[in-house]
Amino acid sequence: MADWRSRFHATVASDVRLRDGLGWEFADMPSGDVVWTVFREDGGAFPVFSAARAQGVLPAPDDLEAMTAEAVSGLLSAAGIADPVGWISRNIVAGLLLASCEALTWEGEEWALESGDLDAGNSASAHDSRTRQVSRPP
Repeated sequence: MADWRSRFHATVASDVRLRDGLGWEFADMPSGDVVWTVFREDGGAFPVFSAARAQGVLPAPDDLEAMTAEAVSGLLSAAGIADPVGWISRNIVAGLLLASCEALTWEGEEWALESGDLDAGNSASAHDSRTRQVSRPP
């Protein structure tokens, strides 16, 4: 199977939708229509990632995931955010791919999260006792 680059063109721009940040736009080569956008907003205390789908047909799921992963990796690197284990990238990609789904209904609870000025975020490392490796079936 051919790589997504044979069917889609990626443009990296700092003025995507005139927001403060950096974005990747993916366009269908034959038509030139933008099909998927991944963006990093830099206007706040920390970078915020978002994705948007166009009105047209989205790429195949494998292509879409590969395109999004490459964009997220590039945007993290450009922001100077290290991701040695790859968890940050994988979590962001998984979240962004939700934008590609048709949501007909949504159920759940929304919980408020408030942080104080002295609260410090922490993340798990590969050898942290809070984590475990999960193998995917072949």
